[in-house]
Amino acid sequence: MNNEIKPKNSTRRLIAGILLIVGAALLIIQSLGVFGAYAMGSISPGITAGFWGLLLAAAMIVQGIYYIKTKCAYKNKDFEWAWFWVYGILAIIILGSNAPRYFSDLGNVWPIVVIILWILGYRWGQDQRDLIDNQKSNDKVQPQVAKTTKQDAADEIMKYKRLLDANAITQEEYDKKKAELLNK
Repeated sequence: MNNEIKPKNSTRRLIAGILLIVGAALLIIQSLGVFGAYAMGSISPGITAGFWGLLLAAAMIVQGIYYIKTKCAYKNKDFEWAWFWVYGILAIIILGSNAPRYFSDLGNVWPIVVIILWILGYRWGQDQRDLIDNQKSNDKVQPQVAKTTKQDAADEIMKYKRLLDANAITQEEYDKKKAELLNK
């Protein structure tokens, strides 16, 4: 069974993935500048702000690669919402710290960029419904019934006949097993 579903609009997802990676590259450059400038002055909160920028850039790169990799097919809707939680947790940590005081773009510009690109790459409408329907159909357990063919039964009877000839089982055990196999 093929679990992959083809999205209706893979170009939008590809563009979002590329823009996330390009944005991450810009954020890395900006974060390294903030990190280096505050490191020279030994200002610890500024250094931490640079670190948070690098961490956000790493998340953007991973999401960009995920969007590009899954632009044509996808299997799991849970990863779509995982990004929401990753960015939510990062936002709470970054905005809850005093990092935006030392790195203003981290609190003003980058959250907006990330939200726009996440929305751009997210599967909306029919793509999301197709994915949910596919997962529901895959979650249903298909019972598998073991069927014994006539050839399998004949092979089993021959095996028990050899055991009977070798006096490993009694005639009574052989007859019982033979009747059991023939009645299947």
